[in-house]
Amino acid sequence: MVHPESSTSARLACILFSLPELTEYLTLEDLNRFCDLVRWLRPEITAVQRSHIHTAPPHLPANIHNFFMQVFSMPDEVTKIAWYALREIAWDMGDTDSREIERRVQAMVSAFLCYGLPNDIAFYNLWPPTRSCNDPACQRALPGGETIPRELVEPYIYTATVFSRDIGAIPARVISLYCRNCKTRYYPSYYVHDGASLQTYYPGVPHLIHLSKRTFISGEVCEMFANLMMTSWASATNCARFYNLSLTKPEISVELPSEWNAPFELDTEHVWESFFLYSLLLDHNERGTMLCLPHQEASQADRLLPALNARNILMAGAGQEHWSHCCDLCTARTVDESGQDCGLRSAVTDGVGIGHPCCAVHDCKEPLLTKPKGARYCKLHADLEYHCSVIACEMRADEGFKTCGLPSHRALDNYLNLQNKAMFQLRSRLERLTTSQTSHNLVPTVATLDSLDVACEVKSPQGNKRIRAQFGRRRTHNEETCVASCGVILGRATMFGSEAVSGVLEFWKRLFPTSASLPGVLWHDQNCRLWSMLQNEDEQTRNFFQNIALPVDVFHFKCKHKETDVVCGTHCNPYIWPELRTSDGKWRFNSSAAEQSNVWFGKFQAMVREMHVDRYNFFLDEMVKRRNRMRVKELEKKGYRPFLVPREAWLT
Repeated sequence: MVHPESSTSARLACILFSLPELTEYLTLEDLNRFCDLVRWLRPEITAVQRSHIHTAPPHLPANIHNFFMQVFSMPDEVTKIAWYALREIAWDMGDTDSREIERRVQAMVSAFLCYGLPNDIAFYNLWPPTRSCNDPACQRALPGGETIPRELVEPYIYTATVFSRDIGAIPARVISLYCRNCKTRYYPSYYVHDGASLQTYYPGVPHLIHLSKRTFISGEVCEMFANLMMTSWASATNCARFYNLSLTKPEISVELPSEWNAPFELDTEHVWESFFLYSLLLDHNERGTMLCLPHQEASQADRLLPALNARNILMAGAGQEHWSHCCDLCTARTVDESGQDCGLRSAVTDGVGIGHPCCAVHDCKEPLLTKPKGARYCKLHADLEYHCSVIACEMRADEGFKTCGLPSHRALDNYLNLQNKAMFQLRSRLERLTTSQTSHNLVPTVATLDSLDVACEVKSPQGNKRIRAQFGRRRTHNEETCVASCGVILGRATMFGSEAVSGVLEFWKRLFPTSASLPGVLWHDQNCRLWSMLQNEDEQTRNFFQNIALPVDVFHFKCKHKETDVVCGTHCNPYIWPELRTSDGKWRFNSSAAEQSNVWFGKFQAMVREMHVDRYNFFLDEMVKRRNRMRVKELEKKGYRPFLVPREAWLT
């Protein structure tokens, strides 16, 4: 069998031999480059003919003809001969992988910058994936009764930047087309009906992600950013800096026309928008659905929020991809009373100190208002924004202050304002340093500094009374994770007010909604308290957990629980269950898996501490999903046999 590339090279060599007028200007390598350029610019070349015509046009468009003349230093007539001789071969390359063609054409980027832009040709000319309307109702009838798709017309062209992995930030031209019949405008990544409120993305994940009108980013760069965040906790700011310092080529922006107004540097918001949009497209592609976003929103961040929230709802509880994971490391093969084989799964639950801003009302789970910036309350409690910030005070705050006019309350407000000033902070630090010194020669003037008295600290006739106030935003208490003993994270939940055992119990109920999905062993460092609480629960809840082992992991059992604790010793000692030990006396399961995973999980705090709840949940779920995939591959390499139980088997 002859390799296609060898066959093409042989045909090109025959053409070069039979047309000596080309030999003066082109080598065999030039002919291959010519064909690559034709394939790469095929959408531009076919723009001069109807979309249902699939053969090469007899003549090149004038701007592309001039481009080829300049790239290969050929006169007009020789360029025409070259096109006539090579067009069929170049068109036969239509089935060649477009990514392979792109890699070959990347070597000619400088030619596009030098000769392409003056001829209205960019390296990336971003067309819609179709030049005819996709709506069957827009079929156009021909005289013989045949129907053909309706042509898209009215091209709207503007400049943009593509942030690629291999050649950095590169100029691009964006072309959108319009269907006059159904009034739909088709863009490179999505289409919008005229006056409609939604932009609908095409099926699949595009190679270039459309972030904004003038910004595209390749999926490879999005994947790189996501992996940097997952493996090294790189912030969006540092991802943008890394790209701008390492992958952007400054010489490209220098060679651009002066009127080019698209950005050539990524910023923090570009990185976040690319992460969220790319992850949504991947998710919809995996689910076999199409992404739809509001079209009229002022910013991409606002446009993404409904889709983020919808995915968060799907991921809550048992939504993680590896929620039903089992493997030789977290599941032990056992035999039940009837002699049938069954699996004993082991999972560990633990909390990690990571959270997001939430309503200042204790344990309120409603999302914060997005406006004004820095809002402390949700929509339900929005009126409290104008109340005195002192806890339990029901008076309204005075204008320009966060407290009411009571002297003791106003003193807190004044003290807060003073604390926020750099001079006060430096002075306080110096005072603390001086009082800790045995020598008074360090700063002799400190003794003359007056101390600040706060009215609320003065002893009243009723005795000392400490006044507490909530000036800033409250944060959620922690994240609770449930991790299989092999390290695969089965799910997570946000604890708003505290890490109470009642909250852990509710977390388990949502994560394992059926008895079939419930692991046989659930480790937690407060299982003794949880067991005691279960005795006072309703019969349905007690029955749900009655066949589950609730041990305290070995470390906490030895170091955190008293020997005199009868409940812990008789109901949560892991030695009670022989299934938790191997034949050689070792522990069968890793009871510290959650603590080990939370070391990784907790390092996202700096990245998410100011995130809105929708972004927060989506980001962490996506990080868990990616880490689980990486973990499963590691288990396979080590010889363990990971597998997913069909979700329906445990949910029905």
